[in-house]
Amino acid sequence: MGEQNVGTLDRGIRGVLGIILLYVGWFVLGGNIGNIFGDLVLIIGAYILITAITGRCFFYSLFNINTGA
Repeated sequence: MGEQNVGTLDRGIRGVLGIILLYVGWFVLGGNIGNIFGDLVLIIGAYILITAITGRCFFYSLFNINTGA
């Protein structure tokens, strides 16, 4: 599939930030479908958390960035 392009420190920061954004999107901004800003925060938080778990970031691949070196 591809190699990891997100380093350990980057993954840790993304993990914490992803959890915070999911919390804010769900509990602070309502988390119900139809709240556009809350939904956007949930989607961004989920993407950041997934990149932390997998170690792969689509945007890093797109711009040829690798923080795992």
